[in-house]
Amino acid sequence: MPQELDPLNRGIGFILSMIPISFLMVGLIKLRELCLLLKENYRFEKQHLKLLHKFTLMLLYGSFIAPITRALISIVVTINNPPGERALIVNLDSEDLIRIFLAAVLLLIAWSLNEAHHSTQPIGHE
Repeated sequence: MPQELDPLNRGIGFILSMIPISFLMVGLIKLRELCLLLKENYRFEKQHLKLLHKFTLMLLYGSFIAPITRALISIVVTINNPPGERALIVNLDSEDLIRIFLAAVLLLIAWSLNEAHHSTQPIGHE
């Protein structure tokens, strides 16, 4: 028979589930800032590249931390079960892999744009 989760474990589970989402939210805020800057100025400048880099890092961090938080949630949900009925569930699904791949591609694009930006700048100017 399934055990009812006590409010403390429910709260801990909720907080753990918000960790990857918080990385995504920060990343989306950076992406919004980038879009607003691009609206004002169509050229990619250093500030644009920094925002793109921050967005991709947040996406990458969130993708790496998601399986860890799911494993921790499985512990929190089953910790009050009797011995033998507790579980640690670790999985890496295709959605995680797609997000990691996408973040890596965007990071490569940000790096390439940064290198192109540096190659067009006169020596001694940033």
